[in-house]
Formats: sequence, structure tokens, C-alpha cells
Amino acid sequence: MEDLTIMPSWLHNFIYDVVGARKNNNCFKALQNLHNTHEENIEYLGTYFPRTFTEVSRIISKLRQETKYFDSIDCKNRIRILSAGCGTGGDVCGLIHAIHAVKPQASFEVSLFDGNSDALEICRGVLHELSVHEDISISIKTYIIREIRSKRDFKEIREEFSEQDIIITSKFLNEVLGYFSNAYYYFVKKFSKLLSEDGIMIINDVICRAYCEQFVPTYMNRDLNEAIRVADLSSVLPLPCRANRNCRERYCYSRFSNGSYSDYTFRVISGEKFADSIVPHVQPNDYQIDYVKDISCRVVA
Repeated sequence: MEDLTIMPSWLHNFIYDVVGARKNNNCFKALQNLHNTHEENIEYLGTYFPRTFTEVSRIISKLRQETKYFDSIDCKNRIRILSAGCGTGGDVCGLIHAIHAVKPQASFEVSLFDGNSDALEICRGVLHELSVHEDISISIKTYIIREIRSKRDFKEIREEFSEQDIIITSKFLNEVLGYFSNAYYYFVKKFSKLLSEDGIMIINDVICRAYCEQFVPTYMNRDLNEAIRVADLSSVLPLPCRANRNCRERYCYSRFSNGSYSDYTFRVISGEKFADSIVPHVQPNDYQIDYVKDISCRVVA
């Protein structure tokens, strides 16, 4: 049986042999991609696209195994997706590839936004190949946005879009941290208003240090816990975060394995009512909290 968390061979051949992607591990450069040249986007495609593809595929696998999400959308055959800061598209391609394996009859309406027009075109091209090779109906709209420097920018961008079934963002918000430190909070607060009744938001990111020397998961978890408390939202995954809805730990650090690639952090969020319907009843004491030096709270699922 095919391992859906591994990038299929045709896609590997396409990005490396046809597009000419190259590997260049430069984690510091990868934190700033808005002004990438075409050559820099090609290097990002060859280095980080496969990682993001497998990370999002693993998240969808967890969603299928640990929740009733796919049961709840069994009759939904048109899925609207918004990819925020899509870059070269590892997140949205991994997402569609994984969902298609569960719902082969589904079609996808995809909206992409990014501040780098070349990356948008690469993403569009890869999605086209995905639709052809795996016989998936995918319609695509792209939006060029300006650099995000304030929470007001999130509100203005959100107004360009209508209701969505899935909103996904991967390794985009850590770039915004350079302008304001509560980027995750304001993104969720503004964009969650677009979610349909059975909509989910997937936030995926790196585990390296961000600005001010704090780790990205620390910023992310702090912001998301606050956003959930002030809105009618709930964590869906990871399950420990679902169990601890009122968590006020400001230095929580979550980390998940991505096999041979670098580890990652993520959260899946939905409206509270929908989360109640798809997530098994979990208690905080179902999970071990591991207290370690320099990291106040690390959940071990």
C-alpha cells in the first residue's frame, strides 16, 4: 500500500527533472522568502517543498486516525481551500494529495495568495501537474499581496475571500514575526471568520528560533491558545491541545517527527461546536506533560 506521507515518484521527477529544483539547505535564508528570485525559489522547491508536503500529509493522516473529520464531510464533494502564503505549494499539494486518497470523488476550488509572483506561478504549475497525474479536478485562483507589516493587513487581505472549508498556512507566519510578535493570533482571529460550519484551519511551521531568540512553537502556541480563548474556536489536533482548551502556558513547545526530515510543529483549529462533534472526549490527564530545561511545557502525545 502506498505511503501517502511520501511524495509520489512522478512529483519528485517533475520538480527535480522538469522544473530543475535543487537542494540548498539554508535555514536562515528560508525564513525570508518574500523577495526570492526565481533561482532562490527553485532552491526552496528542491529543499523545503518535499518536507512541507510530508508534514501536511502526516497532519491529514492524524486527522483521519484521531478524529471523525472525514466522516463529517463524507457527503461533501467540493472542497474550498485557501492557502495563505502558499510559496511554491508544498502545503496545498500535500493537502490535496492526502485528501484525494480518502475522498477520490472530491473536487477542489483553491485560492492561493503570496507576495512573490514567481513562487505563485511555480505553485500553480505543480498543482496543474497534480490534477493531471492523479485525475483530480482542481480550479485555481491566485492573488498577489503586499508585504504584511500589521494586523490591519490581515483584515484587508481576508476581505478578498469568501467562505472556505480548509484554510492552510505553512511556514508563512514565522516570517511575519519580524514585524509583530502576535502574528499567529491575528491571523487566526481574522481568517477564522471565513471558515464554513465544518471548516478547519491548519497551521504548520518550523521549530527553529525566530526573532528575539524564542522558538517558533513558543510564539505559535502562545498566540493560538489566546485566539481560542477569545473566540468561539477550539483545537482539534494535537489531542493534548484539545484536552487543554484553557491552557495558559506561555512557553509551550510542541514538536513532531517528520521522519528523515526536520521536525515540525502544527495545530488544527475549528469552530468549537464542530470540534465537539468530531473529536473524541479527551481529558488533560490522558497525556503526559514533560517539563524540560528551557522549555516550560512540552506535551508528549
